[in-house]
Amino acid sequence: MSANFDADAYSRPACITKTMHREPNPTLSPSPADPSNTQSGMIILITGGGTGIGAGITKTFALAKETGVIVAGRRLEPLEQIATSLKRINSDINVLTLQVDVNDNKAVESLFDKAKAHYGRLPDVVVSNAGYIEKPILVCKQETNDWWKGFEVNLKGTYSLLHHFIKGQGDDPVGTFVSVGSAVAGMNPPTRSAYAISKLAQQRLMECTHLEYPTLRVFTIHPGIVATPFTDDGELAPFAKDHPELAGQLIGYLAQSRADYARGGYISVNWDVLEIEANKKRIVNENML
Repeated sequence: MSANFDADAYSRPACITKTMHREPNPTLSPSPADPSNTQSGMIILITGGGTGIGAGITKTFALAKETGVIVAGRRLEPLEQIATSLKRINSDINVLTLQVDVNDNKAVESLFDKAKAHYGRLPDVVVSNAGYIEKPILVCKQETNDWWKGFEVNLKGTYSLLHHFIKGQGDDPVGTFVSVGSAVAGMNPPTRSAYAISKLAQQRLMECTHLEYPTLRVFTIHPGIVATPFTDDGELAPFAKDHPELAGQLIGYLAQSRADYARGGYISVNWDVLEIEANKKRIVNENML
């Protein structure tokens, strides 16, 4: 690798704050010394929670002392492994692991039924993290069903999760719904058209939902460039330096009323929230996020 290699070459141009975070942010770190970052009493549901970014999110919330974490995913073994690790972090946490394919609407509906039966109520925070990215391939060489799979998981899966979260509450839903999006939604990457377009549509879904349900807190986050199976074999691998727990820290922040100025918007884990908060009046007035 060149001596002039810049690991921030993708992250820095997309960062709107002077300070950029690629390691866990002390400002947002859950700790007894700063109770504002704890989520005591909350229940969080995370799809794709057994590995990668999802696992990082669950660990952050375990540190935040919430009441329960629902870890959902397609493969049972990583779900059980993450549940064990969460218990090591917080022995009092109530962990529920549920095997589910977000592309199965009935299974997603059952997910909320099981969560309510276990905890006595629906989760306070729902994170749509399950995702799919196609192998880099030209449109003419990619099978139609494989191209469409990105929409089934990234868009339909998010819609199904959002639909049943709202349906379980009625006309005036509350709580926080976070869609794990991607900065790629604002790009035109050759050989990754399904991923880019489905992520853009996913973000638009959050914006529409924000307007339809003003009582519900909805956000889209960019989780950074994290070393996961999605990036291991791709062109972004050398730039995958963002810590997987950054997303969990940001979601914990967004679950607080102090983040109301960002409702309906897009926010990156790399951005410094204190700098953003200092400009929140302008952000709201100009609809900047």
